[in-house]
Amino acid sequence: MVFTRDYWMPDLSFRTVSAELMDDTAADENLLVTTLCDFKYINRFISQIRRVLHATVIADMQRRNAHEVSFLDIAAGGCDIGLWFARYCRSRGITCSVYCLDNDPRALKYAREACRDEPSISFIETDARDIGGLGLSVDYAFTNHFLHHLSDEYIPGILRAIGNCSRHGFVVHDLERAYWSYVCFTLLAGILYRGGFTFTDGRISIRRGFTLAELRRYVTSAGIDATITRSGLGHWRITNIKP
Repeated sequence: MVFTRDYWMPDLSFRTVSAELMDDTAADENLLVTTLCDFKYINRFISQIRRVLHATVIADMQRRNAHEVSFLDIAAGGCDIGLWFARYCRSRGITCSVYCLDNDPRALKYAREACRDEPSISFIETDARDIGGLGLSVDYAFTNHFLHHLSDEYIPGILRAIGNCSRHGFVVHDLERAYWSYVCFTLLAGILYRGGFTFTDGRISIRRGFTLAELRRYVTSAGIDATITRSGLGHWRITNIKP
């Protein structure tokens, strides 16, 4: 099977509708936990989320000389990003409130345990597609690897809702749908990540990722003011930091 053309070079002219294994509520919880552990390293070293936040949210906090900040991590998974951000703020003497939102109680169970010693983190269990009705208002909203889980019709509304709930700005970080990214991930994850859903779901995720033209259409449909740039390895970044 690994020598077939479709294994290495699937048709990426469209976003696949294949579902990821971790989105199945009946999926094995131990495999899900293994996957969430993998995400800590993927987010740091491949997605380079710390660099992304330094270049956007943290840079704006420094510009405003902020001493207090609220931060919403949408589809937070294991909450490794929120935990790092909370610790960063505390190390700089910044009072922070971090809200980690996810709809999977198994992921939130893992996240609560991982963040048990960080009092600035709160958890919200709800579908991220419903954030527009929650009445949330935070300084900054952020999401990583969430947009590609959605069908096209939901994306403009989600982007609009994220913009509406963030006072100073938001960052949406997600995958580029590209052959080089798919092949490189297949090679790397085939060696490093075979214990959970990471290998299978990562390949599906890239096939559910985006081209620049698609993201531009979503932003235009959402009616928001945002820039779209390349970010990290095989990623796009939709950014709106308000002056």
